[in-house]
Parts: sequence; structure tokens; C-alpha cells
Amino acid sequence: MFPKLDYDPADLRLALVDASGGKIGTFLDRFTLWCYHPTDSGKYVISPMAAMRVGAGLSAAVLMGFVGLWAGRDYFKRRNSKRRISGGGCGGWGSGAFQGWDMRRTNS
Repeated sequence: MFPKLDYDPADLRLALVDASGGKIGTFLDRFTLWCYHPTDSGKYVISPMAAMRVGAGLSAAVLMGFVGLWAGRDYFKRRNSKRRISGGGCGGWGSGAFQGWDMRRTNS
């Protein structure tokens, strides 16, 4: 009866989300629609520029995460080393227990 009713379900879903203006569909559908664009034949194909933007955003987020972890680790390492040097009272290196001790001295 209808000659062409074998549309791809993903293309049909994207077409409905696109036609509704974002009123139906999930966030993932709208994000997918942002990355894909329709062709003249009605198929949705990925937009290279949108894919590069997503890749660049993910790369920047991962890089900022590594820099944040590194800076935080460095901050806490410095903060803890200042506590040890200012005196701990446990007989450690920073408590003054080895003050005046010289490795060059011998017992001869």
C-alpha cells in the first residue's frame, strides 16, 4: 500500500525530535541531534565539526582534571611538609631530635 515505509528507527526518532523542537525526546536524543544533521535523502549523518567539538571538549575536560589532581596533590604535599618541619613532637626529623648531629663525625 505504502511503497517506502521501511525507515531506520534511529532516523525516525531523530526526525520526530527535530520536528518537535526539543519538546519530546531525552537529553541524549537532543545531543545526538546536535551532532547529526539530515541529508536530502532524509538520513541523518554525523557532522564532522560537531564531532571535533565534542572531542575537543572531552580532551579539555580530561586535561583540566589531570591538572587539578596534580595541583591538589602538590598543594597537600606542601601543606603536610610544612606541618612536619614546624615540629611534630614525635621525635621525627622535624622535631629537633637530630639537631646538631653530623654524619661526618666518627667515634674514633
